[in-house]
Amino acid sequence: MQVNKFGGRIERAIDEVLDKLRWPAAGLLFLMGLLTVVDVVGRYVFLKPVKGNIDIQELMMVVIIFLGVGYCTLKGRHANADVIISRFSGHTQAILGIITWLLSAVVYGLISWQITKWGLGEISSPTRASYLLAIKQGPYILVAALGSITVCVASLANVFRSLARVLAGEEHRA
Repeated sequence: MQVNKFGGRIERAIDEVLDKLRWPAAGLLFLMGLLTVVDVVGRYVFLKPVKGNIDIQELMMVVIIFLGVGYCTLKGRHANADVIISRFSGHTQAILGIITWLLSAVVYGLISWQITKWGLGEISSPTRASYLLAIKQGPYILVAALGSITVCVASLANVFRSLARVLAGEEHRA
């Protein structure tokens, strides 16, 4: 029971941070739609499309995806094919959850580390830039690193959630 209270506090703190990160992504998604409308109207009505529209939208997509992916991971709002796993008992599902979420945390921890190294290299010596507007990509690579870190942290929170399910299941059997 004590583990559950501690895990609940940590999960709430993680949830609060990830919730704050997803709102800028939602705002950018709205702006991305607005930019598309302006570009289409400009292109077909005034024969003047928005210069660099594709560059801007590509970079907006990086921010939208990577600021929202941690929240989706924590809340389990991602694509999931559990045709076989759903047939197992809740206890077995929780044990498998611990294993898969732990593997996910390790993989995303490694991905975060590598993307962060890459992004810091791009900030100090920028070589990548968008095609038309020459917007430096280093800061956007670091946003991708932040997003990967949030998936790692959310995966760890899910490990503890699955662990709490296993412990609760063992308490009921005793």
